Amino acid sequence: MVDVNKCYVIIIIIMLLILIVLLVCARLLPGLPRRDHVGPALKALHWLPVVYRIKFKVALMMFTVHTRRCPDYLTDSVQACNSAE
Repeated sequence: MVDVNKCYVIIIIIMLLILIVLLVCARLLPGLPRRDHVGPALKALHWLPVVYRIKFKVALMMFTVHTRRCPDYLTDSVQACNSAE
């Protein structure tokens, strides 16, 4: 059996690594010095924060599954549910 706490820690580590890569890229693209704030650069690049980016990707995937614009293995792996149940 998979320990839920270990899975949670792995997800947090992966999200932190994605955040680090995002911040490094936001510094490199406009050529910011190391000590400058990265917030204005993120706003100028119109990048979403990591949590919202993940939510957007999941919502986009579910939309493509719902509209059948994705491979068959994705539509086969997702089942519709009713909120009334």
